[in-house]
Amino acid sequence: MLAVPNLRSRVFHGARNNLPDSDSVAATLEALKSIERNDSSDSIFLFLVSGGGSALFCAPDGISLEEKLMTIRTLAANGADIRVLNSFRQKLSAVKGGKTLNYVKKGQFLGHRLTYVRLNR
Repeated sequence: MLAVPNLRSRVFHGARNNLPDSDSVAATLEALKSIERNDSSDSIFLFLVSGGGSALFCAPDGISLEEKLMTIRTLAANGADIRVLNSFRQKLSAVKGGKTLNYVKKGQFLGHRLTYVRLNR
């Protein structure tokens, strides 16, 4: 058993399918605001993303959500596999590919991703 004084936790919910929507963006932005509000030298941020969640943790960077969705749908319709889709999601995001770490300035960040995508090639 682990006793953690002053533990605060939040669960953020996003879209109801495998494509991000305005709820996904709102939940992501709220998570980032929570990091900013609670970031201190004694903060530890535990970040868990489970299967499909990586697609829904969404903060488009330099592109609208609609443009991002159109890009992903076009790639998928033309046979792009999950690795290609995830690569584009990362490039079009302010939070994917480790970029969430940029929001933690003082505290520590522990991340864990549960994936159904085989990583060995």
